[in-house]
Amino acid sequence: MALVKEVEMLKIALLASSLTLLAAPSSFADEQTIEGVGLGREITCTSGDVGIYGAENNVKLKGECGHVTIHGVSHTVTFENARKLSVSGTDNTVSGGATQNLIVEVSNNQVTATLKKGTDPSILEVSGAENIVNVKVDGPSQFDVSGANHQVTWSLAGGSAEPTISISGADNDVTKAE
Repeated sequence: MALVKEVEMLKIALLASSLTLLAAPSSFADEQTIEGVGLGREITCTSGDVGIYGAENNVKLKGECGHVTIHGVSHTVTFENARKLSVSGTDNTVSGGATQNLIVEVSNNQVTATLKKGTDPSILEVSGAENIVNVKVDGPSQFDVSGANHQVTWSLAGGSAEPTISISGADNDVTKAE
């Protein structure tokens, strides 16, 4: 009798975990994914999310993207517009267009972008170590730089106010371009 009860409990646990696994991908259903090593791809966005994972992928994003996630090592990515841009990993190079929300994490990433106007202030968050970020500020914005040895250089689009800047950590350099 106890064995039957254990088997039934095991079946219930397996069923519950299977349903959880089946449900999980639906949250990423709108994400176009590039995952691997050394892949080249051009994507035209129509407001959907894009995920780039792995190493040494070369990706060109055109159009209006949703949340662009770049995670891994040594990716090269260009983009035109993204609602949100998240870069994590190491040695990634990301350049191009405009975003409302830019997050750069881990180390040795190089990112160039414009923080665009929106209904809320645009956000720049930099953490980890030794990231290099160049941003053009086109509207109200907030910077939060933490970690160590980051170089953040910013400039203003015509008529934009200077960003609100919060810095913590060690040896971070946040400088207005001349």
